[in-house]
Amino acid sequence: MPPKAPSPSRTTAAFLRDAVGNFETRLDRACEAVPEAEGVHALRVACRRLRSLLSLFRDYLPAEASVVRERLRELAASFSAVRDLDVLLVHLGDWRTESGKQDATAMKPIVARLAGRRVDLLRPAMAALEAWRSSPERQQLRALTQPGAKWPASSRRKIDTVAPLLLEAAHGKFRKSLDRARRRGTLERYHKLRISGKKLRYALQALTGHYGKPAKPAVKALMAIQDGFGEYLDASRAADVLTEVALGDDWKSVTRHACMRFIAGCRDRALAELEAMPALLEKLDEKRWAAVLDSLTRRKGEAN
Repeated sequence: MPPKAPSPSRTTAAFLRDAVGNFETRLDRACEAVPEAEGVHALRVACRRLRSLLSLFRDYLPAEASVVRERLRELAASFSAVRDLDVLLVHLGDWRTESGKQDATAMKPIVARLAGRRVDLLRPAMAALEAWRSSPERQQLRALTQPGAKWPASSRRKIDTVAPLLLEAAHGKFRKSLDRARRRGTLERYHKLRISGKKLRYALQALTGHYGKPAKPAVKALMAIQDGFGEYLDASRAADVLTEVALGDDWKSVTRHACMRFIAGCRDRALAELEAMPALLEKLDEKRWAAVLDSLTRRKGEAN
Protein backbone atom coordinates (compact mmCIF):
# COMPACT_ATOMS: atom_id res chain seq x y z
CA MET A 1 0.00 0.00 0.00
CA PRO A 2 1.23 3.55 -0.69
CA PRO A 3 1.93 5.98 2.14
CA LYS A 4 -1.08 7.68 3.67
CA ALA A 5 -2.32 10.64 1.66
CA PRO A 6 -0.93 13.81 3.24
CA SER A 7 -3.45 16.37 4.42
CA PRO A 8 -2.81 20.12 4.69
CA SER A 9 -2.73 19.94 8.48
CA ARG A 10 -0.12 17.18 8.75
CA THR A 11 3.49 18.02 9.46
CA THR A 12 6.26 16.70 7.25
CA ALA A 13 7.57 14.66 10.20
CA ALA A 14 4.20 12.93 10.64
CA PHE A 15 4.03 12.14 6.94
CA LEU A 16 7.57 10.78 6.94
CA ARG A 17 7.02 8.56 9.96
CA ASP A 18 4.18 6.85 8.11
CA ALA A 19 6.07 6.69 4.80
CA VAL A 20 9.29 5.31 6.29
CA GLY A 21 7.28 2.77 8.29
CA ASN A 22 5.50 1.64 5.13
CA PHE A 23 8.70 1.11 3.17
CA GLU A 24 10.43 -0.45 6.18
CA THR A 25 7.68 -3.09 6.29
CA ARG A 26 8.21 -3.83 2.60
CA LEU A 27 11.92 -4.25 3.19
CA ASP A 28 11.36 -6.62 6.11
CA ARG A 29 9.03 -8.76 4.00
CA ALA A 30 11.54 -8.84 1.17
CA CYS A 31 14.32 -9.91 3.55
CA GLU A 32 12.20 -12.86 4.64
CA ALA A 33 11.75 -13.92 0.99
CA VAL A 34 15.52 -13.96 0.28
CA PRO A 35 17.29 -15.95 -1.20
CA GLU A 36 14.52 -16.66 -3.74
CA ALA A 37 14.85 -14.59 -6.91
CA GLU A 38 11.68 -12.59 -6.24
CA GLY A 39 12.87 -11.85 -2.72
CA VAL A 40 16.21 -10.56 -4.00
CA HIS A 41 14.42 -8.30 -6.48
CA ALA A 42 11.97 -7.05 -3.84
CA LEU A 43 14.82 -6.33 -1.41
CA ARG A 44 16.67 -4.20 -3.95
CA VAL A 45 13.50 -2.31 -4.91
CA ALA A 46 12.61 -1.68 -1.25
CA CYS A 47 16.12 -0.36 -0.58
CA ARG A 48 15.93 1.96 -3.59
CA ARG A 49 12.54 3.33 -2.58
CA LEU A 50 13.64 3.93 1.00
CA ARG A 51 16.87 5.57 -0.12
CA SER A 52 14.95 7.75 -2.56
CA LEU A 53 12.54 8.87 0.16
CA LEU A 54 15.37 9.61 2.61
CA SER A 55 17.26 11.53 -0.08
CA LEU A 56 14.22 13.50 -1.22
CA PHE A 57 13.43 14.63 2.34
CA ARG A 58 17.02 14.82 3.61
CA ASP A 59 16.58 18.43 4.82
CA TYR A 60 13.55 17.44 6.90
CA LEU A 61 14.92 14.29 8.56
CA PRO A 62 17.12 13.62 11.60
CA ALA A 63 20.86 13.61 10.85
CA GLU A 64 21.20 9.83 11.24
CA ALA A 65 18.99 9.29 8.18
CA SER A 66 22.00 9.94 5.93
CA VAL A 67 23.90 7.07 7.58
CA VAL A 68 20.89 4.79 7.14
CA ARG A 69 20.65 5.78 3.48
CA GLU A 70 24.28 4.80 2.86
CA ARG A 71 23.84 1.47 4.63
CA LEU A 72 20.78 0.71 2.48
CA ARG A 73 22.87 1.42 -0.63
CA GLU A 74 25.45 -1.12 0.57
CA LEU A 75 22.76 -3.71 1.31
CA ALA A 76 21.25 -3.39 -2.17
CA ALA A 77 24.69 -3.47 -3.80
CA SER A 78 25.54 -6.71 -2.02
CA PHE A 79 22.76 -8.44 -3.99
CA SER A 80 23.46 -6.72 -7.32
CA ALA A 81 25.43 -9.58 -8.88
CA VAL A 82 22.85 -12.11 -7.67
CA ARG A 83 20.05 -10.11 -9.26
CA ASP A 84 21.92 -9.81 -12.56
CA LEU A 85 22.40 -13.57 -12.61
CA ASP A 86 18.72 -14.17 -11.78
CA VAL A 87 17.69 -12.03 -14.75
CA LEU A 88 20.07 -13.92 -17.00
CA LEU A 89 18.70 -17.28 -15.84
CA VAL A 90 15.15 -16.13 -16.60
CA HIS A 91 16.21 -15.07 -20.10
CA LEU A 92 17.98 -18.37 -20.59
CA GLY A 93 14.89 -20.26 -19.51
CA ASP A 94 12.71 -18.35 -21.97
CA TRP A 95 15.18 -18.84 -24.80
CA ARG A 96 15.65 -22.56 -24.16
CA THR A 97 11.86 -23.03 -24.26
CA GLU A 98 11.74 -21.40 -27.71
CA SER A 99 14.95 -22.81 -29.15
CA GLY A 100 14.03 -26.47 -29.47
CA LYS A 101 15.07 -29.62 -27.67
CA GLN A 102 18.56 -29.85 -29.16
CA ASP A 103 19.74 -26.39 -28.13
CA ALA A 104 17.96 -26.67 -24.76
CA THR A 105 19.88 -29.86 -24.04
CA ALA A 106 23.14 -28.32 -25.23
CA MET A 107 22.73 -25.37 -22.85
CA LYS A 108 22.17 -27.46 -19.72
CA PRO A 109 25.86 -27.39 -18.66
CA ILE A 110 25.89 -23.58 -19.02
CA VAL A 111 22.76 -23.24 -16.89
CA ALA A 112 24.22 -25.59 -14.27
CA ARG A 113 27.42 -23.54 -14.14
CA LEU A 114 25.46 -20.32 -13.65
CA ALA A 115 23.29 -21.88 -10.93
CA GLY A 116 26.48 -22.87 -9.12
CA ARG A 117 27.78 -19.32 -9.47
CA ARG A 118 24.57 -18.03 -7.88
CA VAL A 119 25.19 -20.21 -4.82
CA ASP A 120 28.69 -18.73 -4.51
CA LEU A 121 27.42 -15.16 -4.91
CA LEU A 122 24.75 -15.67 -2.27
CA ARG A 123 27.22 -16.38 0.52
CA PRO A 124 28.60 -12.83 0.89
CA ALA A 125 25.19 -11.34 0.06
CA MET A 126 23.48 -13.29 2.85
CA ALA A 127 26.28 -12.31 5.23
CA ALA A 128 25.58 -8.66 4.38
CA LEU A 129 21.87 -9.22 5.03
CA GLU A 130 22.57 -10.74 8.45
CA ALA A 131 24.86 -7.82 9.27
CA TRP A 132 22.09 -5.40 8.31
CA ARG A 133 19.56 -7.11 10.58
CA SER A 134 21.76 -6.53 13.65
CA SER A 135 23.20 -3.17 12.59
CA PRO A 136 22.76 0.15 14.42
CA GLU A 137 21.42 1.59 11.15
CA ARG A 138 18.57 -0.93 11.21
CA GLN A 139 17.57 0.38 14.63
CA GLN A 140 17.98 3.97 13.48
CA LEU A 141 15.64 3.30 10.57
CA ARG A 142 13.01 1.97 12.95
CA ALA A 143 13.51 5.01 15.19
CA LEU A 144 12.52 7.24 12.26
CA THR A 145 9.01 5.80 12.49
CA GLN A 146 8.68 6.92 16.12
CA PRO A 147 7.75 10.40 17.44
CA GLY A 148 10.70 10.38 19.84
CA ALA A 149 13.34 10.88 17.14
CA LYS A 150 15.22 14.20 17.13
CA TRP A 151 13.55 15.79 14.14
CA PRO A 152 14.84 19.15 12.83
CA ALA A 153 12.72 22.27 13.03
CA SER A 154 12.13 22.10 9.27
CA SER A 155 10.09 18.90 9.76
CA ARG A 156 7.39 20.92 11.51
CA ARG A 157 6.48 22.56 8.21
CA LYS A 158 3.25 21.32 6.65
CA ILE A 159 3.69 18.55 4.10
CA ASP A 160 1.29 20.36 1.77
CA THR A 161 3.82 23.22 1.59
CA VAL A 162 6.96 21.07 1.36
CA ALA A 163 5.80 18.51 -1.21
CA PRO A 164 5.49 20.85 -4.22
CA LEU A 165 8.99 22.24 -3.65
CA LEU A 166 10.54 18.78 -3.53
CA LEU A 167 8.70 17.55 -6.59
CA GLU A 168 9.65 20.65 -8.57
CA ALA A 169 13.31 20.06 -7.73
CA ALA A 170 13.12 16.38 -8.77
CA HIS A 171 11.32 17.32 -11.97
CA GLY A 172 13.91 19.99 -12.74
CA LYS A 173 16.79 17.49 -12.49
CA PHE A 174 14.91 15.04 -14.67
CA ARG A 175 14.22 17.70 -17.32
CA LYS A 176 17.93 18.53 -17.51
CA SER A 177 18.80 14.87 -18.01
CA LEU A 178 16.06 14.53 -20.62
CA ASP A 179 17.22 17.58 -22.58
CA ARG A 180 20.80 16.28 -22.60
CA ALA A 181 19.69 12.83 -23.80
CA ARG A 182 17.57 14.38 -26.55
CA ARG A 183 20.45 16.53 -27.78
CA ARG A 184 22.82 13.55 -27.94
CA GLY A 185 21.80 10.04 -26.99
CA THR A 186 24.78 8.31 -25.39
CA LEU A 187 24.84 5.36 -23.00
CA GLU A 188 25.99 7.60 -20.18
CA ARG A 189 23.19 10.12 -20.75
CA TYR A 190 20.54 7.42 -21.05
CA HIS A 191 21.80 5.90 -17.82
CA LYS A 192 21.63 9.25 -15.98
CA LEU A 193 18.18 9.87 -17.44
CA ARG A 194 17.00 6.50 -16.17
CA ILE A 195 18.29 7.27 -12.67
CA SER A 196 16.76 10.76 -12.49
CA GLY A 197 13.51 9.43 -13.93
CA LYS A 198 13.39 6.70 -11.33
CA LYS A 199 13.92 9.25 -8.55
CA LEU A 200 11.14 11.42 -9.95
CA ARG A 201 8.80 8.44 -10.22
CA TYR A 202 9.53 7.43 -6.64
CA ALA A 203 8.86 11.01 -5.53
CA LEU A 204 5.52 11.04 -7.33
CA GLN A 205 4.55 7.71 -5.81
CA ALA A 206 5.66 8.70 -2.32
CA LEU A 207 3.52 11.82 -2.58
CA THR A 208 0.59 9.95 -4.08
CA GLY A 209 -1.96 11.85 -2.00
CA HIS A 210 -0.98 15.03 -3.82
CA TYR A 211 -0.32 13.84 -7.33
CA GLY A 212 -1.66 10.30 -7.65
CA LYS A 213 -4.24 10.44 -10.46
CA PRO A 214 -2.87 13.43 -12.41
CA ALA A 215 0.60 11.90 -12.37
CA LYS A 216 -0.36 8.50 -13.78
CA PRO A 217 0.43 9.36 -17.45
CA ALA A 218 3.78 10.82 -16.41
CA VAL A 219 4.64 7.79 -14.27
CA LYS A 220 3.71 5.49 -17.15
CA ALA A 221 6.03 7.37 -19.53
CA LEU A 222 8.85 7.32 -16.97
CA MET A 223 8.47 3.58 -16.54
CA ALA A 224 8.64 3.05 -20.32
CA ILE A 225 12.05 4.74 -20.45
CA GLN A 226 13.32 2.91 -17.38
CA ASP A 227 12.09 -0.43 -18.70
CA GLY A 228 13.48 0.20 -22.19
CA PHE A 229 16.98 1.08 -21.04
CA GLY A 230 16.74 -1.60 -18.37
CA GLU A 231 16.14 -4.19 -21.09
CA TYR A 232 19.21 -2.89 -22.88
CA LEU A 233 21.29 -3.25 -19.71
CA ASP A 234 19.95 -6.73 -18.99
CA ALA A 235 20.68 -7.97 -22.51
CA SER A 236 24.17 -6.42 -22.52
CA ARG A 237 25.05 -7.92 -19.13
CA ALA A 238 23.71 -11.31 -20.21
CA ALA A 239 25.92 -11.25 -23.30
CA ASP A 240 28.98 -10.25 -21.25
CA VAL A 241 28.47 -12.94 -18.60
CA LEU A 242 27.82 -15.66 -21.16
CA THR A 243 30.84 -14.64 -23.21
CA GLU A 244 32.98 -15.05 -20.10
CA VAL A 245 31.43 -18.44 -19.37
CA ALA A 246 31.60 -19.71 -22.96
CA LEU A 247 35.26 -18.80 -23.37
CA GLY A 248 36.34 -19.85 -19.90
CA ASP A 249 36.07 -23.63 -20.15
CA ASP A 250 36.51 -26.54 -22.54
CA TRP A 251 32.85 -26.95 -23.47
CA LYS A 252 31.64 -29.39 -26.07
CA SER A 253 31.27 -27.70 -29.45
CA VAL A 254 27.49 -28.11 -29.46
CA THR A 255 27.25 -26.31 -26.10
CA ARG A 256 29.62 -23.54 -27.14
CA HIS A 257 27.75 -22.95 -30.41
CA ALA A 258 24.38 -22.83 -28.66
CA CYS A 259 25.80 -20.35 -26.17
CA MET A 260 27.24 -18.16 -28.92
CA ARG A 261 23.85 -18.07 -30.65
CA PHE A 262 22.26 -16.87 -27.43
CA ILE A 263 24.97 -14.23 -27.02
CA ALA A 264 24.29 -12.97 -30.55
CA GLY A 265 20.59 -12.78 -29.72
CA CYS A 266 21.36 -10.75 -26.58
CA ARG A 267 23.46 -8.31 -28.59
CA ASP A 268 20.64 -7.91 -31.11
CA ARG A 269 18.09 -7.27 -28.36
CA ALA A 270 20.36 -4.73 -26.70
CA LEU A 271 20.83 -2.86 -29.99
CA ALA A 272 17.08 -2.86 -30.68
CA GLU A 273 16.32 -1.40 -27.24
CA LEU A 274 18.95 1.28 -27.70
CA GLU A 275 17.59 2.26 -31.12
CA ALA A 276 14.10 2.58 -29.62
CA MET A 277 15.19 5.08 -26.95
CA PRO A 278 14.76 8.31 -29.00
CA ALA A 279 11.12 7.40 -29.72
CA LEU A 280 10.52 6.75 -26.01
CA LEU A 281 11.97 10.16 -25.15
CA GLU A 282 9.49 11.85 -27.46
CA LYS A 283 6.63 10.33 -25.49
CA LEU A 284 7.66 12.48 -22.53
CA ASP A 285 5.64 15.38 -23.84
CA GLU A 286 5.05 18.22 -21.38
CA LYS A 287 1.31 17.70 -21.84
CA ARG A 288 1.72 14.60 -19.72
CA TRP A 289 2.84 16.85 -16.89
CA ALA A 290 0.16 19.53 -17.28
CA ALA A 291 -2.15 18.24 -14.54
CA VAL A 292 0.76 17.75 -12.14
CA LEU A 293 2.22 21.18 -12.79
CA ASP A 294 -1.21 22.82 -12.49
CA SER A 295 -1.60 21.10 -9.15
CA LEU A 296 1.82 22.36 -8.07
CA THR A 297 0.95 25.95 -8.97
CA ARG A 298 -2.40 25.78 -7.24
CA ARG A 299 -0.96 24.35 -4.04
CA LYS A 300 1.87 26.88 -3.95
CA GLY A 301 -0.69 29.66 -4.32
CA GLU A 302 -2.79 28.23 -1.50
CA ALA A 303 0.31 27.91 0.68
CA ASN A 304 1.21 31.55 0.11
